[in-house]
Amino acid sequence: CGDEVAPAMTPQPSAALGDEAPESPPQALGPRGVTEPGGLFAATCTATAASSDDGDADAAVAPEAAPTKEAPFPPLGGERHERPVGMLTVDVRAARDLPPQSALFATDAYAVACIGTQRFCTPRLPGENPAWGCRLNFNIFRVDTALRVEVYRDGLAWGLFTEELLGTVEVPFLDLDEWSGCPIGRVIQPSAASGPGTCMILELQCTIEWF
Repeated sequence: CGDEVAPAMTPQPSAALGDEAPESPPQALGPRGVTEPGGLFAATCTATAASSDDGDADAAVAPEAAPTKEAPFPPLGGERHERPVGMLTVDVRAARDLPPQSALFATDAYAVACIGTQRFCTPRLPGENPAWGCRLNFNIFRVDTALRVEVYRDGLAWGLFTEELLGTVEVPFLDLDEWSGCPIGRVIQPSAASGPGTCMILELQCTIEWF
């Protein structure tokens, strides 16, 4: 009877494991002592990103467009999507013995070099023996087989008349590869406007580099 009885302790309901609030990690301080976003802010961002992902899953899924790839080598003078197999450097040096003109109606001559859809033009020079000295660079593709050079004269009356095609030269790549780095001369095949008895020469030097 003399012993004191301790009051009975009422058992407190233990919280479920899932109800325990996770301890927030310590927040990092910036270089000036300012609290940087983290902890609850990071959790909020994560929850927002998760909720937006859930909302996107309920929406209708649109078919994804195929990614576009840029051509590793941009096309020159036309659409080319394959990779070139080489590069051709053409030095269009001069033309010789072009048809004579009267001083009153004399016009300038120029050359147009072509490989496939690639076309480059030399400067315009007067006379029967224009020395262009022009360097042109071409990409070589598998479908290309030859270099074509066309020689023109400007039309009269400041371009009111069309230019005159004097003749053409076509050199296969096999010949260009054999004479790579050496000056060569080719007879210009005359057009109908040049006349049958005309003998014109085109001087050029070509260098091929295969990839």
